[in-house]
Amino acid sequence: MGNLFKKTIFSDEQTAQSLAGTHPLGSAIVASPKKINVGAPFQGAPPKAVPTDLLDAHNQARGTAGLRPLKENKRLAELAHDWGVYLKNKENCMIRHPLETQQEKERYIPGNIGQNLYVGHGYPENPTNPKAVVSAWYDECRDYTPPKGDVPHNFKEVGHFTQLMWKDASQVGCAKVDCPRKMRTPNGSEVDALGSVVVCNYDKGNVGGEFPTQVVWTKCPINFT
Repeated sequence: MGNLFKKTIFSDEQTAQSLAGTHPLGSAIVASPKKINVGAPFQGAPPKAVPTDLLDAHNQARGTAGLRPLKENKRLAELAHDWGVYLKNKENCMIRHPLETQQEKERYIPGNIGQNLYVGHGYPENPTNPKAVVSAWYDECRDYTPPKGDVPHNFKEVGHFTQLMWKDASQVGCAKVDCPRKMRTPNGSEVDALGSVVVCNYDKGNVGGEFPTQVVWTKCPINFT
């Protein structure tokens, strides 16, 4: 397993300008390899719909490296839905990971599951769509090089990509939650726009010490679709 982190580390939010003038942002977690019981019964309200188009976009991206396709996991999707709803109701769609308290962590990302976040907004149309979400994460491949230590030196810039392309990841659950018309950006300002938060949870990924063997990358195509 290599040298593993004894605590969870998460990246600061980062901004990527899209051609439509929107501002997708996201974060990724570096976790220890403690496993989640993805088959555990879920106690919360189920999502209205699990966006399978996000699953398809994930697997198109992973296919560029010959990685096995991810399978949808309802438990991970329900956890993603709950956190997306929390961000909408409590944070006004300003994204962050559920790591502020141990109780929050155990409720929304039990077992150190992997997580990628995204928020997009625009007007007069909401620009958040599966291709935009996964492309924002995938495009970080341009800055990725195999690390010499436990974690890439620029993990804040590539952590979404490494989670997306983690070789041993096999399951994912995503949720898209629409934001209120007046939503908050990561810097705390308020914008009047149409937007959505996307949360994707993974059974494995971004484990310290395993990047060189789990993220095997030789080429970064311009577009994975």
